[in-house]
Amino acid sequence: MMAGSLGFMRPMLWQMWQERGLRKHSAYDSMVRYTFSSSGVSMAGKAGDMKVDWSEFYELKALKKGLLIYQDKKQYMWIESSAFGEGQLDAVMQFWHDSQA
Repeated sequence: MMAGSLGFMRPMLWQMWQERGLRKHSAYDSMVRYTFSSSGVSMAGKAGDMKVDWSEFYELKALKKGLLIYQDKKQYMWIESSAFGEGQLDAVMQFWHDSQA
């Protein structure tokens, strides 16, 4: 019974461990500037600047409330829809789809 309980709690414990690690990151709760282009995403913020090719991402999902950029199956970055101007979210998704072809 104890092993079954641990197996049931494993996803919750994994999430708590991941969130704890994120809170300790030097850029936690700071602003990041994302610049999207046909070649990938440029990010600039407190932790430094970085350029990431589209091929490095697992998946992108556009939702009404924003954009999910999956780094792998379980980890993602969230950008609120209010951060995008008119038509910009569609353009980002087009960059992503073009890179997959």
